[in-house]
Amino acid sequence: MNNQIDDSTKNQVTALLRVMNVTGFFKGDKFPCQIEEGLFLGSVGAATNKDALKSKNITHVLTVANSLPPSYPNDFVYKVIGVADRGDTNLRQYFNECFNFIDEAKRKGGGVLVHCFVGRSRSVTIVVAYLMKKHGMSLSEALAHVKSKRPQAGPNSGFISQLQDFEKSLQDQPPAETSMSHIAVERNRRRQMNEHLKVLRSLTPCFYIKRGDQASIIGGVIEFIKELHQVLQSLELKKQRKSSLSPSPGPCPSPSPRAPQQLISTLPPADQHSPFPFRNTENDLTEVGAACCNSPIADVEAKISGSNVILKIVSRRIPGQIVRIISVLEKFSFEVLHLNISSMEDTVLYSFVIKIGLECQLSVEELAVEVQQSFFQDTVYTYEI
Repeated sequence: MNNQIDDSTKNQVTALLRVMNVTGFFKGDKFPCQIEEGLFLGSVGAATNKDALKSKNITHVLTVANSLPPSYPNDFVYKVIGVADRGDTNLRQYFNECFNFIDEAKRKGGGVLVHCFVGRSRSVTIVVAYLMKKHGMSLSEALAHVKSKRPQAGPNSGFISQLQDFEKSLQDQPPAETSMSHIAVERNRRRQMNEHLKVLRSLTPCFYIKRGDQASIIGGVIEFIKELHQVLQSLELKKQRKSSLSPSPGPCPSPSPRAPQQLISTLPPADQHSPFPFRNTENDLTEVGAACCNSPIADVEAKISGSNVILKIVSRRIPGQIVRIISVLEKFSFEVLHLNISSMEDTVLYSFVIKIGLECQLSVEELAVEVQQSFFQDTVYTYEI
């Protein structure tokens, strides 16, 4: 009888000492350990530290233990898996619902604390299995990662065996998310394609693109690039011809534009409702060093600015016309310094800044006429001095 009392007293003392040790442990283990973005691991001490949970944006709490009711049910979303920390406990059967709970917390922009009593065995098993499933880690890699964040982590032998079986099952079957991954990849590809099309459309004059569908945008961009390529080839040939010419011996006087002359075109006057601001011929004649030549097809304005000429041309869109204009400029020893193309519906504005070459003999009036003639084959222009 005395022996039974002694044994009972000894058990009570042992249990009391265990509670005292655990209580002391919790005082130093009351903060969640971050395993990755949105995923935390800890003991019941961390689960009862409301301020720490709030400070780490933890919105969900996954309890993997018996007899641990939610501490703050009005402040956090709880899920309780009531299991004991024994080797014969089947914890694997709860893996998927625990994974879904963790993913839900992350999807909503919050974080989740996974905890048991001490934060060593049951909760660690859930977190290790989650890393294996979601990131393709091996058991050893996942467990090493968790231990690097929480050194006391150590599932019991029965849970380690379940994790080993879980690792084999992941290796033997393809991921369940494979089809969803393909859908996500396709959606991302389409999103990137739409962004690229938006950029291409912003860089291409609108008259090249007739409709907003993908084929029309790409087709218009290709046509625009071809025309720009022709311009580039023309300029490159000009550069090659210029570099192949030897410099002329002796001094070469700088060319000076001739005095402005009254320009008369045999064509009817140009449309006065052009979408771009162009001065009429009479106003141009009052400005020294400027002239214009208008027709129903195009309005051409040339004006001297320092040692350069500003050339503006308004016309309807004509495929290949920009190349013909540049050919005329090269023919009469003008060098293109800058080119800007603007458009409104089917009307185009070409704005050139051109340098007057040493061999150039044209006046500003003759330049306007020559550019105008590039729009026609058999148009005749006369000058009146």
